[in-house]
Amino acid sequence: MLQKMGSGRNPLVLYTNKGPRISKRPRLELEQEQGETSIEFEETLDSSYHPDDTVEESDVSLQTRSTHSDAKYIVFESCLGQLFEKCPFCKTDCDVQKRKNGTFVAFKQRCPNCTYFRQWESQPIIGSTPVGNLQLSAATYFTGASFFQLKNICRAMQLEIFQYETFRRHARHYLEPAIIHKWKTDQLKIFQQLHHQGGKVTVAGDMRADSPVYVGELMRLVFEEVFEDPTPFVEEMNKINIPKDLSTQFDRPSKEEVVARHVSRFSLGAVGSPRTVQPDQGTPGVSGGPHTTG
Repeated sequence: MLQKMGSGRNPLVLYTNKGPRISKRPRLELEQEQGETSIEFEETLDSSYHPDDTVEESDVSLQTRSTHSDAKYIVFESCLGQLFEKCPFCKTDCDVQKRKNGTFVAFKQRCPNCTYFRQWESQPIIGSTPVGNLQLSAATYFTGASFFQLKNICRAMQLEIFQYETFRRHARHYLEPAIIHKWKTDQLKIFQQLHHQGGKVTVAGDMRADSPVYVGELMRLVFEEVFEDPTPFVEEMNKINIPKDLSTQFDRPSKEEVVARHVSRFSLGAVGSPRTVQPDQGTPGVSGGPHTTG
């Protein structure tokens, strides 16, 4: 027997052992398994599960529906527990199992008298990741906030949160790739607009990377020298060996490579750089000028 209770976009799906069983949802990734009381249990990943495998229809609807605009609330555990203590049909005390994962919590309710069963999850799951955990990581990362300060706030009010390792995993696998994708997409749009508009494009930049040795020497001089007499400082500055081309040490493209890349796409009017280069070293077809290189 299949029944639906509740309203809105998150109805409660109820069923008994006499009717068809609902297929299992994908299990949660092992972001953070915490020790619980006797009524709770730990659930590990199914070794046969893969995020690309076929999921049930309810999961697909969660992925297609935007959850970012859904309102979120702070809910007390004692208030949630009241929803699962009694069987809604025979009012018998139920066996309740709880599983939590960061900001995510799930309950399984089973009545020993009438075999009524219900399972409830506090937030949608995409693949094997609770959406609330991922959105909290994204909000922290994209706003430039400190995860450690956020964690201290949550600890102060006993608000459940995941560990820093989970935050870094979210950043590494989801957030940073999304930033790079957004940047490349916007860059491609700008390139396409410039290509259609025509005309000449000015490329500006130092096109060099600072050497750690060079920066370290500068920092030592800045903090150690007495600036009442700047002569020793100037003499030491002149002794520092500045590499001619540091870009090869950091796997960065050289100035010539950058210019050639843009020449293949646009007609360059000038290349602005604080470094002085003789006009005969420039790229053909690129004009020079004050603080510009060919």
